[in-house]
Parts: sequence; C-alpha cells; structure tokens
Amino acid sequence: MGDVIKLFTYDEMESEFHKHFQQYKVCKQKAFYFGEGAELYLKISGAKTDLFVEQEDLYHGFLQDNIDITKDEFVIISLGCADARKEKVMLERLSRDSDKVSFIGVDSSEEMICIAKETLKESPVSCEFICADFSSDEFIKRIHAVTQGKIRIFTFLGSTFGNVEQSYMADMLYDLLEKGDKLWLEVAVRESISDKADRKFFENYLSWFDNEVTRDFLLHPLKLLGVPLDSGELFLNMAAEGDLNALLFSFRFRIDTKTVIEFDEHTVTLLPGNVIELLTIRAYDPQGLRNFFEERNFKFLAYKKCAGKTERGEFMFEKL
Repeated sequence: MGDVIKLFTYDEMESEFHKHFQQYKVCKQKAFYFGEGAELYLKISGAKTDLFVEQEDLYHGFLQDNIDITKDEFVIISLGCADARKEKVMLERLSRDSDKVSFIGVDSSEEMICIAKETLKESPVSCEFICADFSSDEFIKRIHAVTQGKIRIFTFLGSTFGNVEQSYMADMLYDLLEKGDKLWLEVAVRESISDKADRKFFENYLSWFDNEVTRDFLLHPLKLLGVPLDSGELFLNMAAEGDLNALLFSFRFRIDTKTVIEFDEHTVTLLPGNVIELLTIRAYDPQGLRNFFEERNFKFLAYKKCAGKTERGEFMFEKL
C-alpha cells in the first residue's frame, strides 16, 4: 500500500471554503470532513458497521451482474471514500472470487484519507489513496494515467452523490469519465411517491437533531468558519426537485443576531434572517434519476433496491 498522493494544500482548501461561504452563504460539503469532522463522521459510520457487512453480497452480486470480475483487470475508484468501511466489506468479498480487482480511494479531506488507509491496511486488494478535489484537471490527468488499460468503475457509495448540486456534478462526471467507464451510484430512493412516505423520510432526518453526535457533525462547518453557534438555530427544510422527481432535504442555520466574521482577506457580515446552507441530502425516484443521466449521454445498465429496511438503491451507468 503506497503513500497518500496529495494534490493540494490544506491552506488552499480552507481558502476555498471561505470564499465560497462569503459568496453564497453555503458551506462546502467537503468542510464536514475536515478536522474534527472526520472523527464525528467516524462515530456515525461506526454505528452502521453491521449494516455494511450485511450489504457485502449485494455489492458483490451487483458488480458481478455488470462486469466479468474474473476476466479483465478492473479498478474501483471511490469518489469521496470517507473512512472506506463500506469499501472494506466490498473488497474483502470481491477478493474471494477475483484477483483482477484494485482500488483507489479519493477524498478531499486528508483526515479522511488517513482513516481510509488505516481501514484498508490489511486489505487483500491492492489499494492506493489520493487526497484531491476530483473535479480538478490535475486529478483527472493523474487518475487516467494510473488506471490505463483497466476497466474503470467510479463509485459514490453511502449516498454522497446526493449532497451536491446535481447538474454541476453530472457535467463534472462526464468530463472525468471516458467512453465505456462505469458509474456506480448508491443513493437514497423513494420507493413510493406519497405524502406518507415523504413524511417518513423527513422524520428520519429530523431525528438527527436529537443525537448529540449527528448534531455536532451538522454544526461542525460553522465552527470551522468561526460562526458562533449561539448566533442562530438549526432547522430542516424539505422540498421537491422537479427535474429529478427527488426529495431535497436541507439542513440549515438561521441567523438570529448580527454576526461579523473576519477571514484573512475578507469580512462576512451575517444579519438576522440570513440562512446558511449546511448539508443537503436527496432521496430519488429511480426512474427520475435514470432519465437524468440518460439525458446526459450515460447509458443505464442496472438498478437494484437494497434489501431490508434501508431505503437505498444501487445504480450502474456507462458513459457513451
């Protein structure tokens, strides 16, 4: 297992957070996993380890249905790999039936990449790690250089695809993938379109406020930016996203008292009533997500609903 390849500095990423916040009053999704955020996420992820183990056959079967895992060398490139606990389960299961697989974990948080490397230190599969913004030109050049000649499967496990603006992400993925590359998405799904089902989703996310760890995780970017937590209140908003027929859940912070934040190069003034966007989560209509990617020149290959109580689904697309 090689050293972590790092394509940017912490200061560069911090400056990006500050500028984005100043312009849009939105916390970059990456900010959740920096500093103490990585440890908070680890606590949340650790509570789900048993569920990940239950999913190993699902992952294995879904992958086997879409590529021949015994014929050609293939690489799984996990975009936003976080602590790589899901990937550990998947790779251990794959290694029993294939010696063709390798793995590259990608995350913009150096703390997360270090945790992922520790998680996979005894993996039977060859693993590499890149600390980078995967939309950058430097990353795109490097990833294609180190995976040349292999079947490439780019993955978003754990519903992270739904955390960012969708059209931007789809366009970025189109630039990142080459013809024939696979895109594997794990997302929250709406199995029925009804007020009752939507309310169930909403109440599930609302319960995060009652858990000290998840609440601290939601507030972590504000601490990183220097926003006093007593300057406002946390709330959850739910809305429909028409082009995807998806539910959009937005964790937000409403400012109650005037707050001035001084960064190195600029000042941000927050007034009562201003709203800071924190974490965004989506639950998709399967047909809506399929249409969304087909319109962007991706071929739909497969969809499979996760078994059990979890409302998640696996999608496989191929760039045309």
